[in-house]
Amino acid sequence: MEISKLTKLIEEIWKNEIKLDYDSNFIFNEDTLKIRFCHHLMQKLTDKFLVENSIRIIPEIKVNKKRVDIAIVRVKKEREVFFRHSEFIEEILVLIELKYIPLKHYNLNQMMLKNDFITFLNDLIKLQGYGKINSKTLLVGAFIHEYFYNNKSGLNNLRSISDTIEKEILDRFIELNGVNYDNTGEFITTVYKVI
Repeated sequence: MEISKLTKLIEEIWKNEIKLDYDSNFIFNEDTLKIRFCHHLMQKLTDKFLVENSIRIIPEIKVNKKRVDIAIVRVKKEREVFFRHSEFIEEILVLIELKYIPLKHYNLNQMMLKNDFITFLNDLIKLQGYGKINSKTLLVGAFIHEYFYNNKSGLNNLRSISDTIEKEILDRFIELNGVNYDNTGEFITTVYKVI
C-alpha cells in the first residue's frame, strides 16, 4: 500500500470517525483515543487486506528504545520461531504519536496552557527523530486538546517548529488536531501539513 493512500485513510479517520467517536463519548483519555484509532484502521484496512499485504497495526511498540503509540508496519511473510517481535518487522510504514489533554478547568491560566503546548511539541520533536532514522516513514502527531479555541485552525504546533525540521522529513509529517471551537462549543478536527 502506498504511503499516500495510508495518509488519506488516516486523515479521513481523524476528520470523520474520531470526531464522531469524541462527540459520542467513546473518547475521554489517551488510551481510548488509541483504541478507537486502531479500531478504525483495522476496520478500514480489513483483516484480509492486512494479511495479503503483510501489514500489521501495532499499538505500544518500541522504536529505537522509545515507545510509539501506534505503528503500521510491513512484516516478513515467513516467521521463524526464533524471531523476536522486532526482527519480524520488515518496514515501518507509519508512526503515530497521540496526546489527549483534558480540560482541567474553565479558567486555564497561560502557564498551564503553555505546558500543554510543550507536551504536543515534545511529541512532534520525538517524531522528527524517528524521521531521521526511517527515511520513508509517514509521521503523524494526533492531538486532542479540550481547550476552547476561537479559530478553527486549532493547534497547528507543526507550523511553529517547521523551520527547524529538514524538508525531506517535513514532507512526511501530518499534524491532526481536535479542539473545541469557542463560538459553538463544537468539537472540530483539523489536518495540518506544511506545504
